Amino acid sequence: MSTRILLVVSLFSLVGFSASSRAQNVGVSARPVASDAALLGAGYGAFWATSIPVGNGSVLSATLLDENLYVTTRAGGMYALQADTGLMRWAKHLDARLIRDRRPSHVLYPDGDGPVAVVTHSHVNVYDRFTGNDVVSLELPFPVASGAVADVRHMFLGGVDGEFYALRWSGDQCRAPLVAWHARLVGKLVSAPVLALGRVYFVSDAGVVYCVAREANRLIWAFDLGAEVAGGPQVEASGVYVAGIDHRVFVLDPDTGRRLNSHRLPGVLLESPTVVQRTLYQHCDGVGLHAFDVDTDRAMWTIAEAERFVARAAERLVLADGVGDLLFVDNRDGRVQHRLDLPHGAIAVPNPRDAVLYVVTPDGRVLCAKPLGFSYMRREAVMTARARLGFSEGEIRESLQASEAEATRDAPAPAVDRDLLRSRPRS
Repeated sequence: MSTRILLVVSLFSLVGFSASSRAQNVGVSARPVASDAALLGAGYGAFWATSIPVGNGSVLSATLLDENLYVTTRAGGMYALQADTGLMRWAKHLDARLIRDRRPSHVLYPDGDGPVAVVTHSHVNVYDRFTGNDVVSLELPFPVASGAVADVRHMFLGGVDGEFYALRWSGDQCRAPLVAWHARLVGKLVSAPVLALGRVYFVSDAGVVYCVAREANRLIWAFDLGAEVAGGPQVEASGVYVAGIDHRVFVLDPDTGRRLNSHRLPGVLLESPTVVQRTLYQHCDGVGLHAFDVDTDRAMWTIAEAERFVARAAERLVLADGVGDLLFVDNRDGRVQHRLDLPHGAIAVPNPRDAVLYVVTPDGRVLCAKPLGFSYMRREAVMTARARLGFSEGEIRESLQASEAEATRDAPAPAVDRDLLRSRPRS
């Protein structure tokens, strides 16, 4: 059952940041995720802060999807926060025994308001992303090996049996057999497929990259990297980016599968590549994070202590190091300008769309921080947002009084056998 939780936000009609103009939720732990001084040194200010209950466990994962920040806990909790305001949209309790560190995904709808799909070991649960109401729950006839992606008609994911599945999941299709089609792969999926450019892209752990049509069981192309793969693909108009454990990052033509380029690094590649604003970021085990210019293929820089991308706007880049602390970097030359220590085990949520930071600690504290100069949220905007979430006038009035009280206290591709992907009727 879906549970709405009202989180009171203390807001001020000020523009910009100062030590006395923080947006925080009442009841937040006294221990801040990062101090005002530490954030200020990095050119940031706290925008909102809140906390979620973790029960007898800790935070498992945090994922930013469109306007929602999803947080799951090892006790089985799943929380959907409105990323811009920190308001809780809904919360659910899932079976803690079935929780896996598989990221949720938004179903691709034409209007952009598709529900959220959550994969456990043997089920896919689909919820309205705004209310948390159940849309459909699919009990799968096979154990799951990957996350899932979906459009209006089909849901795509991999099984531990080495099959790739397209499921009928919505509307009248639910009366038809669940499996629309399935196909045997070389290897098996270990990461979620990608819906992009009107197609489905995925890669097996054996190193075969596939591109299939969304509407039918039709292989468009396949490319054998000749090396095993530990992560998933990144798909952009500029190419399909895949990292092999043989030290190479491949760039494939998204239309034909033809190899456009590859970058050889000095160590094993165990992470998926990230492409943001025409820069390719790839971590190399034991060596550091490498950056390449997508347009020129030029190697830009290497930062030994950096491990993964966090956020970027223009040339302002934020990375995470090996212990989870943040590095603030000039993307042009890789110069580290500032460092910010985070609590042990904190998750800096990847945000490829801008430089806003979302940090979640194992004990459930959540911080949103923005670069100095962002316009601050006004009380009226948050009251409107809260009303749209369905809270009563009494709850809004109560929260407004609480926020006011708080304010007074603290103012060329090789030929590939087409049988690599061969569908057959399911018995």
